[in-house]
Formats: sequence, C-alpha cells, structure tokens
Amino acid sequence: MAAEAADPRRAGDLPQLAENLLCRLQENFQALTEKLTFLLEEMGERINDLEKRVADLMTEAGIEENTDEDLRLRRGAQWAPGIQPRATHHNCKPD
Repeated sequence: MAAEAADPRRAGDLPQLAENLLCRLQENFQALTEKLTFLLEEMGERINDLEKRVADLMTEAGIEENTDEDLRLRRGAQWAPGIQPRATHHNCKPD
C-alpha cells in the first residue's frame, strides 16, 4: 500500500493518460502524413518538369519522341527478354 500512496498515477488516471498519449500520437501521425503528402507532390512536380525538359531536349536533338506504351515495352525488355514485370501486392501469393 505504501507504493500506491507514493505513485501519483492511480488507476483512475490511466484512462486520461492513455487518451492523452493517443491524441499526441494522432497529432504526430497527422503531421507526418501532411509532410509526406507535401514531399510527394513536390517530387511529382519535379518529375513532370524533368520529363518536359527531356522531351524538349529530344525535340531539339531531332530524336523522335516515344509513346508511353513504347517506353513500358522497353522497360519490360530490360528485365528479361520476353518477360514483362508485373506489380504484386505484398499479401498476394505468387502464381
């Protein structure tokens, strides 16, 4: 009983402490989500700008611009001749 008297946290305080902890975690998660969203949008803008600059350079150099389908086929050929890579979800089992 002496230990209970010395401990400022009583059983009645635990729900409030847990609630405060969950609120802080939620605030931190929300801040992290906003930061990641901002960074992803910024990265997307940079990629779009880079693609435009590459296309401009290709036009300037007189290189024919490839379609998205052509680029996908070429990327697939880099993996292994005749084998196309496929996206899998981490919960999916291989065929």
